[in-house]
Amino acid sequence: GAITLAWKTANLYHINDLFVMPLTCDELCSFVELVAEGPQQPIWFVSHWWGTPFCESLEMLNFHANSRGVPLDSPYWKCTFANNQHRLDGLTQANLMDTTFAKAIMSDCCTGT
Repeated sequence: GAITLAWKTANLYHINDLFVMPLTCDELCSFVELVAEGPQQPIWFVSHWWGTPFCESLEMLNFHANSRGVPLDSPYWKCTFANNQHRLDGLTQANLMDTTFAKAIMSDCCTGT
């Protein structure tokens, strides 16, 4: 059946299930790979809880960008969109430094979290 969801309560579990997974299922890729014009090197790594209302996450990202003078086209790395949700094997590496999270945080272009 149809799902009724309010913007104020929609979280990343909803966003992933209702948007990311269906939109990327044909290509079996990450959302970033689907919509970006090319590789996106992270300037900031976003640590978060998937259960936080997404509108609040966006408010905090806007606050961060405005406070830090971050240009609008600066990539923020957020796992829901950066990781291929169809293939999460990048998260289960024996060496933590081989995970997608560590690679994003440790990349030369990542300013911080």
